[in-house]
Amino acid sequence: MDITKLSAANPKKMMPLSIILLLLIVLSSLYWQISGLKKQALAIATTKAQGTAILIKAARAWNSQLGGVYGPVSAILQPNPYLLAPDRDIRSDMGHKLTKINPAYMTRQIFDIIREPEHLVMRITSLKPLNPVNAPDDWEIKATISFGIAQYPTHGNTLEKIQEAVDAALYSAKSLGRDRTEIAVIPT
Repeated sequence: MDITKLSAANPKKMMPLSIILLLLIVLSSLYWQISGLKKQALAIATTKAQGTAILIKAARAWNSQLGGVYGPVSAILQPNPYLLAPDRDIRSDMGHKLTKINPAYMTRQIFDIIREPEHLVMRITSLKPLNPVNAPDDWEIKATISFGIAQYPTHGNTLEKIQEAVDAALYSAKSLGRDRTEIAVIPT
């Protein structure tokens, strides 16, 4: 049967078929657009999380290199009950009460600060926590992950070199313990 004769002979019979075809095209396009948006949103969230992890790691390293930092005791900064150091609480020359902020305590406070405005929820967990709040739940125990991070062109100028750097960083993260992120060593 020739479709041109069918449409010329009875256009009303072709109308439902045309509507169905148009609807399929629109729905396919909508599905494709939504899939693309989901992928973009995931890529943005992943990049944001990775950037945040790098900054947190740098801040923790800075704090650790200094042996902790001190801040004034206030409503937002109370002494860490899990930090059992003799120099945890001191007084400044001007008489201000200061408390030591170790890397873990600082990280928890940073997480609390960025939770609301950034809609970013992060948690410190440990299989051997000092603070019981840091104990992992069942899912976290199963989902511990180590990451290796490398950046083009800092860690290599070919895909193979980047992959080697990522693998080395990942191996380093796993050898240092679970739940770690390690950045590749810059080649010399």
